[in-house]
Amino acid sequence: MTLSSSIAKSVGQRIRELRLDAEMSKRELARRARTHPPIISRIEHGVHVPDLWTLAELARALELDVETVLMGLDWREIDAAACAVRVRLEDDGVS
Repeated sequence: MTLSSSIAKSVGQRIRELRLDAEMSKRELARRARTHPPIISRIEHGVHVPDLWTLAELARALELDVETVLMGLDWREIDAAACAVRVRLEDDGVS
């Protein structure tokens, strides 16, 4: 798994978890975050990594701060992917 796909998967799972905890539909979250339901779906399925602006809008829509959203990410999976990238770079002679 690539670093970006690990981040996308972890962020998507976290957004979905928070949305369900708030008993909010994708459509309602999209409305509150000033985006479109297909974007929410792509984020939740790990297809799209939200930029910082979108992440802030999602947090606001969920009545949370960005830090709370990020604290719930699976950092072990992200770190494992980052280590794999580091090893590949070292194997390629990039430091």
